[in-house]
Amino acid sequence: MDSYDIALLNGAETTFRVPFLQSALGEPKVGFIIVGKDSPQFIECEKRMRIESVKRRALAGKLIDTRTDEGAAELVGISIENEIRLAAAVTVGWFGFTDQSTEAPFDPALARKALEKRAAWRTAIMQALENESNFLPS
Repeated sequence: MDSYDIALLNGAETTFRVPFLQSALGEPKVGFIIVGKDSPQFIECEKRMRIESVKRRALAGKLIDTRTDEGAAELVGISIENEIRLAAAVTVGWFGFTDQSTEAPFDPALARKALEKRAAWRTAIMQALENESNFLPS
């Protein structure tokens, strides 16, 4: 891409398919459909997490002491929970998921539960979010 048409800035939100299972030919079979960092979902979730972080620091009156096992564990727990929240917030659909051989309708609560259990799926979503070209209209 040598240029970017500014008329696209007013366009519809772009989604990206993040596959987790592929066919023998490499075609995506199962995965999530996500929106990018400029989406209202991402922006609102990140804003809520930042507000909570500010409040947590104000209530505690100090930063988390990561030199201790307890402090390090607390910080790691917050980091994992924030990753789950962001991944779930940007997930707006799925493909290839079935329930007793019938295509399953998208369920945000079930998607979050899957993201809580499958760290590799969260990682794939977070990596896809970092690639801006995934969300540029073609």
